[in-house]
Amino acid sequence: MKITTSDWRRTVAGRYLQSTLYRADEIFAQGQGAEGGHDEPLKWKLYHGVARVRLSDHVPEVLGDIRRVLSGEQPEAPTGRFDENLSTLLYLSYGFSRWEPGPGPGWPTHRTVPSARCFYPTELYVAVPDVAVPDVAVPDVAGPDVAGPDQSHVDAGVYHYDPAHHSLALLRKGNVFRQLGEAVGADLAGARCVLLVSSLFWKNAFKYRNYSYRLCTQEAGMVVGNALTVAAALGYDQHVHHQFLDQAVNRLLGLAPGQESVLAVVAVYPRGARPSGIRRPGVAVAADRLLAAITEISPPYRDLGRLNGELCGMVTDIDESSFLRHTNEFTSQAPAAHRCERGDVVPIEHDLSGHLDLVPTLRARNSGRVLFTPISKPVVAPALLNIACYSSGRYTSDLRPPEEPPRLTVRLVVNNVDQV
Repeated sequence: MKITTSDWRRTVAGRYLQSTLYRADEIFAQGQGAEGGHDEPLKWKLYHGVARVRLSDHVPEVLGDIRRVLSGEQPEAPTGRFDENLSTLLYLSYGFSRWEPGPGPGWPTHRTVPSARCFYPTELYVAVPDVAVPDVAVPDVAGPDVAGPDQSHVDAGVYHYDPAHHSLALLRKGNVFRQLGEAVGADLAGARCVLLVSSLFWKNAFKYRNYSYRLCTQEAGMVVGNALTVAAALGYDQHVHHQFLDQAVNRLLGLAPGQESVLAVVAVYPRGARPSGIRRPGVAVAADRLLAAITEISPPYRDLGRLNGELCGMVTDIDESSFLRHTNEFTSQAPAAHRCERGDVVPIEHDLSGHLDLVPTLRARNSGRVLFTPISKPVVAPALLNIACYSSGRYTSDLRPPEEPPRLTVRLVVNNVDQV
């Protein structure tokens, strides 16, 4: 019997899903690492010996009601300079939000996404093309409060976002959009920048071992969600690429094989410049050919330890099984969502009163406490609807056209909700 690559992938993925969802107790019984031990990695990936770009310290205090942004009420075009918009986008997507020392919070370091025990295995990179000019015209002569055009220029290249210092570390000079476009199977012409969301597995796996891949992908998804929401509030369109030639993209960033992998690619466009379809057609590309054309780089960074293959073999297997090796393997049809039988309809009024701004909302996010202990407090029905109705928001990706509904099913288990 011939086993195809797709069969192998389904087998590895299915086995991992079954083990971590239905037999998680067996996974945890294999042992966990200890916090505060010698093998706990740093919370930050810090490159050294590379050129740096300090990002603007100006981050707006308000960007609009998050509910209205998620509903599609967005600016028609970006306002402000590109470097300031990029600074805001990176900071609110995955920036360092606050430090809370003391016994109360459990973990002192917080960013704009929750993270299991605040380990933050996600890393955020950005590729900038040759033309990175202001999104609005800047006067030729700068006054005391107006920056000149040269100060809003970000050189073409691939950068790592350093949340600890709110800066960019240059990893690769020059425009990589052609190679990156080949890797994602799309023409990226017109994109203002491209975000690449990765996971440095050992930052979480030192503790959670084989269960870690679930937590890493979950966190990466929240970072992508932040990026989509913030970019929309700034006046940009976005296109998420879930499928790409993994090894080629990883090599463009200089990631250590088997230690860190890109999980999602988000192209950011000026309003109206995003491709209309799922992807722009291009020439089929094999990963081996593209890899041969990409110069290897190994920019140095502080040692964070290495993923232990003996303790975390399932993480390595599921990561490698997800790699795509030819753009012919890309699909444009995600499985259709299961449609629930329609039962009794519970009418709930959608309450948009007050103002729930995006910026303070993201800054206030935290990772909870050691144990999840629900608060015994009734919830009003409109509050429940505010949570549920945005969970199936539309976004453009390489898996479905923007006009189609999300391919997911949302089920709510309701207890102690007024009016329901």
